[in-house]
Amino acid sequence: MDSCENAWDRPLVYEQGWKKRITWVVGSSIHETVDVTYRYTIEPVEVRSRRGAREPGVQQMITRFNNSRYSHLSESTRAALNKRLAKELTQMLLKANEGQQSQEQYGGRESGSLSWRRERGETDDPTLGQIITVPEDATQYTVRYSPASDVYTDGTGAVLARGFNSLAYSNEDVVRKAEYDWNMVYLARQKNESISTIEWRVKCPRPIVSASLSMLHTTFNMSVVEWCCLPTSTSNLTYHEEFSDIDLTLLQGCTEFRLIARMKSVLPADNAWQHTQLFRTKLDGNESPFEICLDF
Repeated sequence: MDSCENAWDRPLVYEQGWKKRITWVVGSSIHETVDVTYRYTIEPVEVRSRRGAREPGVQQMITRFNNSRYSHLSESTRAALNKRLAKELTQMLLKANEGQQSQEQYGGRESGSLSWRRERGETDDPTLGQIITVPEDATQYTVRYSPASDVYTDGTGAVLARGFNSLAYSNEDVVRKAEYDWNMVYLARQKNESISTIEWRVKCPRPIVSASLSMLHTTFNMSVVEWCCLPTSTSNLTYHEEFSDIDLTLLQGCTEFRLIARMKSVLPADNAWQHTQLFRTKLDGNESPFEICLDF
């Protein structure tokens, strides 16, 4: 129960709603302590990756702690606790390893001021208003996004922000989808949405001399991804089905521009939302299929 969020039995709200990167969640009672992390995630592979070599040591510590508690219990109570623990662990692991999005929708954090929640990246505000701001002294600037790690980095590899929404200007029904059976991850439309749009905006300290952008997408079954990249001052937006068709020389001389991806399906289908994929890459990969390189 989370009284601040008015939530009961909704363990995925923190990962799917608040966009938190879960590593450890531990539950404790009068009799035992249990690692319940896998009840709170649908991304077990990423959780295990973040835990690294620490996981066996922590599990051993929990086991030793529980053994000391069990020593004071009757044999029948210990048997009942072990049976319950085995059942719960099996349920958690099976659910997590399915790698399926819950049918329930999770919004962002409700408690706290909006500015504080936005700063922490815990909102579900459809108008995010985030702007990628180039440092004042930059003569060159690069920003990349990796869907596998779900982080933005600069040209040196330093992390700029975590979560694909953290540097998005607006997001209309776009979600990050991990396919554990295919070992792939990408941005896609929210389930049951026919059209979804995400926009990024970039603000520069002085006019752009040259711009190089690389944006990859994948489509299936006649679905379409359309791209638009123009100075923010341009009112008439033109979309292209191939990003390479965009004339990036139009960015020369401007100090602010917008990048928009619009995903839509032509044919109706239960899984049509998966037929438009932005930045599809391997879950264990380190590719950055979103890249903006600017010279000033």
